[in-house]
Amino acid sequence: MKHLVRPAWLVQFRRTLGIIAFLMALIGFPFHAAAQPPDPSSNHPTPPSSDRPGTEIVGGTEAVPGAWPWTAELRLNGGHWCGGSLIAPRWIVTAAHCVYGKSAIQFTVVLGEHDLNAEEGTEQRFSVSQIKIHPNYNDSTKSSDIALLNLSSDAVYTSRVQPVTLLQSPFDNPRFAPGVVATVVGWGRTSEGGASASRLLQVSVPIVSNSTCNQSQSYNGRVDSTMLCAGYSAGGKDSCQGDSGGPLVVPYGSTWGLAGIVSWGDGCARAYKYGVYTRFGIFTDWVQREAGIPTPPPTAWLSCEGTGFGGLYTCSGMGSEGLQPYTPYWQLNSGSWTASSSGSGPFSYSVRCYSSCTVRFKVVDSLGRTSTNIASAYVGP
Repeated sequence: MKHLVRPAWLVQFRRTLGIIAFLMALIGFPFHAAAQPPDPSSNHPTPPSSDRPGTEIVGGTEAVPGAWPWTAELRLNGGHWCGGSLIAPRWIVTAAHCVYGKSAIQFTVVLGEHDLNAEEGTEQRFSVSQIKIHPNYNDSTKSSDIALLNLSSDAVYTSRVQPVTLLQSPFDNPRFAPGVVATVVGWGRTSEGGASASRLLQVSVPIVSNSTCNQSQSYNGRVDSTMLCAGYSAGGKDSCQGDSGGPLVVPYGSTWGLAGIVSWGDGCARAYKYGVYTRFGIFTDWVQREAGIPTPPPTAWLSCEGTGFGGLYTCSGMGSEGLQPYTPYWQLNSGSWTASSSGSGPFSYSVRCYSSCTVRFKVVDSLGRTSTNIASAYVGP
């Protein structure tokens, strides 16, 4: 989590600005909000929000109770500490920095929570029996900032307690590509250095490319491939201290999929200082394996491009579901199946066709399960 020290001159400067803004408002001075990019997910369901005024994560609103039923509150020695997401009856995923250097006995997990100051009758409380931090986690850089908490007993699924859909790279990458508008929720601070929220808050922010996030005015190369950025260049909307470990979700059909985990950032909602999240999709296999979450067999997908008699046709195959790494297999017409190097995909295959050709593709996952389908594509003049 982020720790900020503000010099005295900056505090006085901000107070002065506040007084000037107040006086301008009294005399009707016009203020204009910075322009924001259009919402590329306008065809998806809009995140539900409460009409209760004055509640901001930073620039957001209070969530409708139960709208994000996978959201977990992590309490350290009895006090609010971090967020998390329910992924299975006994498992919570959170940020590694929330639990690094601490023991399971210090934590309590609360599900079905909304108002931290009220007993609503929907809460389920659990002690933690085990903490699993990703082996590649670096506490200095926050690379691979992901951990799992094993609950002492099973959560009971209700309308207020449900697991989140897990997204997986590379198949689901378009769902959290730059420009997609995501939603982050939490009980963190409502402004940099401000008070924490008592009710669950939400804010929508667009995904930003790592190259944009690594520009000199932003993080200057500190964002690596295990990270995902979201926010506005103008600032104003962001997660903040106390939101760490909580979910960043994107539209997934009629529901939402887990794209990121609140990780770090410079301050809160500053211009060009986007929120940095753990890129969940590249850790899905590790999460499922460590948590013992059963997965369906893999599915194969194939597309080919090329033109002309004797032209070079290039095919791209992908696998989804199952457990990575996949071993891809290719077949041309009725020939033998040929394996290529294992990995997460996409996998490439090239062929020259002087007549109609049929390319077939399948994958075998790390558990030895063959894809439930054989993907076919017809190429040639």
